[in-house]
Amino acid sequence: TPPDVSYSTNTIHVDKDGLKYLPASAKVEVRAIDKYSGISKIEYQVNNGDWQTYSDSISLTQAGPNVVKLRASDKLENMSEENTFSVMIDDKPPVIDIKPDQRLTLVGGKKYSRSDNQFKLLASDADSGLSKILYKLDSASEFQVYSSAISFDVEGEHVIEAKAIDKVGNESPLIKLDLNVDNNPPQTTLTPVNTTSVEGGNSEARPQ
Repeated sequence: TPPDVSYSTNTIHVDKDGLKYLPASAKVEVRAIDKYSGISKIEYQVNNGDWQTYSDSISLTQAGPNVVKLRASDKLENMSEENTFSVMIDDKPPVIDIKPDQRLTLVGGKKYSRSDNQFKLLASDADSGLSKILYKLDSASEFQVYSSAISFDVEGEHVIEAKAIDKVGNESPLIKLDLNVDNNPPQTTLTPVNTTSVEGGNSEARPQ
């Protein structure tokens, strides 16, 4: 009677389009059971490489598809059938961007925006898929989950910080947008200028 060989991972895989996704930090742990003579050795093979003796967890360092084969033999040299499984290693973080509905104006090296401008956080992930977008505003210490467009009612300086996380836990680099909100339109005044006619002594007002 050959041993039974099985495996588990130290993190939950993500199912997408019939594939199992794991992060690059995932470890595969192998277990073999033999109820008679006992286990002699456990072996594994990754991506058609050489068979190796299993002693500790298996690290899958190649991004993309990985095929792992496992087998075990008992002390009477009964060899198990190969246990084969495939996983996708996702080591790429999501891509994220901050998109204003209205164009920002650059003045003196600073970006200016109207108060009715709305800022959308757009993110995507080509592998395991997008899990969530996190953001914080101004001096906030904690990130919150993004669900709708961001706007500012208060004039002055503001900051948007954002990042995205995919379904296996890869986190994008933090992006940041500094802007100034200007609600006040310019003020225009007309000032009359009094001039006296040299000949007639009449005065007239001219707009300046």
